[in-house]
Amino acid sequence: MSANNPREGTVSPASVIFTQKNWSTNQDITVTGKDDCEPDGTKKYLVQLGSTVSLDPNYIGLSGIYVNLSNSDNGDLAGTTNDPTLHICGMKIVKETQLNANSWEYTLSAQMTKTGTKLSGINAKLAQLPSTMQIVKGTLNFGVSNQGDTIVSDDTIIVRSPTQVPAATFYQGAGFKWDVTLLP
Repeated sequence: MSANNPREGTVSPASVIFTQKNWSTNQDITVTGKDDCEPDGTKKYLVQLGSTVSLDPNYIGLSGIYVNLSNSDNGDLAGTTNDPTLHICGMKIVKETQLNANSWEYTLSAQMTKTGTKLSGINAKLAQLPSTMQIVKGTLNFGVSNQGDTIVSDDTIIVRSPTQVPAATFYQGAGFKWDVTLLP
């Protein structure tokens, strides 16, 4: 089983096995929509259930069906930069350090999606973040980007917070705004 667009959704497990003992028992397959960095609206994709492998000649090579699915945007990624064709989100904690009772420091990587034309590189400077945080190091560089690419930064940023911050907060990128310089 697989999705034809893994940027929009994934399938787990990749296969299921039916035996003489469990052939009449349902087996769960989970399809998970992906939160990507592109505010691309609702995207349709397919999950193919694949072909059977069997010792029973009545089932050898039977093809599974395609299941039509769609992945809807959560709408929070538009406007993350000063360029409407660049979207930065998907920040992940590389390192988390508690400096003292009222200070946490986070080293973060980020991903960027380019919906415009090809660029040889992008420099992104953190211009705004949630009011309780402060910038320690706030510049990211991204390499070559083609239209529709989602790429991970070549380096990291560092921010401080008076409280511990859940990883999901960084991943969504809410409250983070970037000024970008495009390299043609």
